[in-house]
Amino acid sequence: MKFDNDVSPEAVQIRFKTVLTILEKWGCNKIQVKELLSLGNDVGSINTDAMPLTRAQILRLSYILNIHNGLRGFFSNAENLYGYMTMVNDRVLFSGATPLEVLLNGTNEDFDAVMHHVEHLSVH
Repeated sequence: MKFDNDVSPEAVQIRFKTVLTILEKWGCNKIQVKELLSLGNDVGSINTDAMPLTRAQILRLSYILNIHNGLRGFFSNAENLYGYMTMVNDRVLFSGATPLEVLLNGTNEDFDAVMHHVEHLSVH
């Protein structure tokens, strides 16, 4: 797992934009994006240029980037790469939910568990 504690504002902005693209490809709506990134309940637009992020929000960006990287290491086609997060999963961690549902209803510990699950996909 890779987390950078001291990241320049420019690097954070690039990561933020990249994560928004990933979440869009996962099929997330604006409300889900805001929930996943702890951006608040305002359903207005997300302005990556004018939105300073907290350390907790930057951590969420890192989790999502690491999850995506793990999926890229396992899946070679876009349908599975981006569709995996919305596929029902019967593993104990998910209990019939989708990985995305676990993230939406969870804490950073859940993000960490999903990330490690995805990392193990690419190992096996």
